[in-house]
Formats: sequence, structure tokens, C-alpha cells
Amino acid sequence: MESSCKVKESRTRNAALNAFSVTLNRVVGLLVPFVLRTIIIKVMGEQYLGLNNLFSSILQVLSLADLGFSTAIVYSMYEPIVKGDEKQICALLYLYKIIYRIIGIAVLVTGIILLPFLPKLINGVYPQEISIHVLYLMYLSNTVISYLFFADRKSLLAAHQKSYFENNINSICQFFFDVVKIVLLFLTKNYYFYVVFLPITTLVSSTISGIYSYKVFPQYRARGQVSKQDKKEILKKVSALSIQKFGNTISTSLDNIIVSSSIGLTAVAIYGNYFYIVSSLLSFLAGIISSSTAGIGNSMASQDMERNYVLFKKINMLNQWMLVWSVPCLVVLYQHFMKMWVGESLMLGFSFVLCMVTYYYIAESRRVVQVFKDAAGMWWEDKWKPLVGCIVNLVFNIVTVRYWGVYGVILSTVISYLFIELPWETIVLFKKYFKCKLMNYIKQSIQYLTVILLVTILSSILCKYISIEGIIGFFVKGIIAFFISNLIFVFTFRYTEEFKGLLEMIMKIIPKWNAININKD
Repeated sequence: MESSCKVKESRTRNAALNAFSVTLNRVVGLLVPFVLRTIIIKVMGEQYLGLNNLFSSILQVLSLADLGFSTAIVYSMYEPIVKGDEKQICALLYLYKIIYRIIGIAVLVTGIILLPFLPKLINGVYPQEISIHVLYLMYLSNTVISYLFFADRKSLLAAHQKSYFENNINSICQFFFDVVKIVLLFLTKNYYFYVVFLPITTLVSSTISGIYSYKVFPQYRARGQVSKQDKKEILKKVSALSIQKFGNTISTSLDNIIVSSSIGLTAVAIYGNYFYIVSSLLSFLAGIISSSTAGIGNSMASQDMERNYVLFKKINMLNQWMLVWSVPCLVVLYQHFMKMWVGESLMLGFSFVLCMVTYYYIAESRRVVQVFKDAAGMWWEDKWKPLVGCIVNLVFNIVTVRYWGVYGVILSTVISYLFIELPWETIVLFKKYFKCKLMNYIKQSIQYLTVILLVTILSSILCKYISIEGIIGFFVKGIIAFFISNLIFVFTFRYTEEFKGLLEMIMKIIPKWNAININKD
């Protein structure tokens, strides 16, 4: 009993540390690149920003070579960690190390093969003073380094809920090198200085995290062989994950490629600016929820379904709480911010904002279901979902971009998420794991959505009468939307069991941030 309590407390503490470190990492990883993005627009021009978005999307497609091995290996470590099976963990590390060497080489070779086709992915002109092939190779080397250097050791940190160290190192390295990039861009106006620090940052942060992993877990070395049965189980999960990863990556990465090849780099930059706001917020909130994945995985390995369902409801309420204030804030602040940031010449209409906010709401609403599915290793059960969603998204993309431009691109993603991926993955989790508690979840989701719509409409009406421009007007509108949303949410759900349980969980976590010695387990 005492051991169980210690394990539970360790999960809570590590989840708190991971959430805090991921939040810090996201803040650094979003604010400093935002400054860089602004400098590129103002100093270099929007076409350079379009190239950045295009190359990032191409390399996301190349990352399909991973096939989901990283997720499958980390999941496979949960049970041996709970049991203290050192031999099995070492064997999994060895398998992971070999696989990622193969993946890194495969990405490198495939990336080089794509070099002659780069100009065909750009409709219209691109900056002639730089070599798109040299820039692309720099981006490619950044991706390859992430596979070849200490990927196996970093998986140990993730499986043991110690990703907070890696997150902190990433934050420090990214902040330092981004400051260097900002100075060099101002002094030289040379885009190569921006790109060359991408692989350097990845190499330094990966090396430090790998050395830390050796220090904390010296007993784990990449050696031994995984049994045929375990390999069979891992390959089964990977086969499902590979289909899922293919669909998810294609859905998120092809947008920029299609816009670039159909409209041009300037359109990629404008679309990318709007998408950057939503993706940044999604990334920030993902850190808070996803940082508990390993803890949820351990809970699913040691607790019964009913207790895990209670945990699901608490985390889902936390996620919906974040949506309740973030959706109204996006609606009332989006255009105000874009006007201050890039100017009216690089802005789209308010209808595009509504499309982006809808995409944001659907993407974030899926988060908790996805985290619990990943923690439970439930990839085989809905393996075809991302592929079907990807096909729907791709077909609508190709058709609608010709008539509606960037509006069609985001609407295609919304359609595939709303009608294919969201209902499919939710049904699988509830029918296969929570055993048909789906109607309760749907009713709660409708309640949350109703509150979100009401506070968004109310916030929009109130902020419509605020004519203050600039930063002051931005903060005034933001404060109004934020406080109205939170007050209504707390008033509406304050007596529910989920809200009481969430507050209790938060009150347990807060003291740990202040009092727990991080060096102790």
C-alpha cells in the first residue's frame, strides 16, 4: 500500500515537473521564434518566411521514416519500468538505437533525392540571392541529427517521466542560439546565419540530454535482444502507428506545400502567420496535457478502468477550461494582433479567423482522447482513421484551393477532423477501454461547447464597444474576454465532481512545485 502511494505521488510530482518544464519550454520556444519570425518579415521579406514554412513541411513528411517506433518503444518501456525489469529495458534501448540509425540514414538519402524537385514546389519567384538547395540541406541536417544523436537515451527520460530535463535544456539552448540568430540577422541581413544554427542547436541540446540520461540511468545500456514475442508486439503497434503517423503528418504538412505550389511563397507566409498563432497556442496547451502521458500510461498499467476514467474526466475538464478562455480570446484578439504584428497588407478577412478558431477548437478538443489512447497503446484499433482523414483532407485541399485559396485549405482540415478523425478515435477509446461510457462524454462535450459559444458571443459583444487601438486596446480586450470566460466557467461547473476533483489535483500539484526537491524520488 505504501509503495503504491509512493508510485502515485511520484507520478503526480513528475507530471507537475513535466508540465512546468514543458510550459517554460513552450514559452521560450514560441516567444523567441516569434521575434525571429517578425525580424524575417521586416528585414528579409515574407518570401523567406514562406521558404521556412515550406522546408519545415517537407521535412515533416520525411519524418514519416520514423513510422511510430519512438512512441511504440516508449510505451513498451512502461511495464518493465514498473516491474524493474532492467534487462528488458536495455534490450529495448538497443533495438531503438539500431532502428534510429537506419531511420536517420533513410531520411538523409530520401532528402537528397528530393533536391532536384525543390523549384517545382514553388509557384512563382523566390529570393534569387540565396540557394534554396543549400538552405534545404541545412534544414535536412537538423532533422537527421535528431535521429542519430542520443535518441535512445532521450526515450528513457520520456518513459521515466523525466522529460522536464530535456525540455529545460532545449529551452536554454534555443534561447541562447536564437538570441545569436537575432543579432546576426540584424547585423548581416544574411538568412544563412538563421538556418545554420538549427542543426547546431539540436546537436548541443541532444548531446547534453544524452549525457544526463547516462548519469541518471547508468544501469541502462543498449545491449541484449528483445524476444520474438516482444518484437512481434512492437511491430504490430508500429504497423498501426505508421499508418496513423502517415495520415497525421500528411494532413498537417501538405497544406503549406499545396499553397506554395498552387499560389506562391507570399501566400504561404500569410497563411503561415495566421496558422502560427493557433499552432503556437496548441503547442503550449499540448505541453500541459501531454506531459502527463507517461504518468497516465503508468496509471493504466497499475490501476483499474474506473479510476482511470475518473482521471480522464479531470484532465478533460482541465482541457475544456483552457478552451473556454482561449477560444473567446482568439476571436476578439486575432485580427487586432495581426494588424499590430504584420500590418493590414498581410491580413486576411475575419471569416478566415473563424475558420482558424474552429480548427483550433476541434484540434484541442481531441487532445485528451489522443493522450489516453497513446498511453493505453491503442493504435491498432483505429489504425485506418488518419489515412482516411488524410485522403479526405487531401482531396478537399486540391479541389478547394483553386476556388477559395487558403480558406479552402483550412476548411479541408476542419472537415476531415470533424467528420472523420474526432468521432472515430473517440468511439474507439470509449468502446474498447472505457466500455461504452460514450453518451456521458458526448453530453459533457455539448455542455462545454455551449459555454464556450456563450462566452465567445458575450466577449465579442462587449469588446466590440472598445475602440482603443494598439497594445493597450489589445490587453483591455484580452482581460475582458479572459475574466468573463473564467468566471462563467467556474460558476457553471463549480459543483460538479470533475471540477472538485480537478481542484483537488491542482492543490496537490502546486506545493510540489515549491517544496519538492527535484533530485529526490
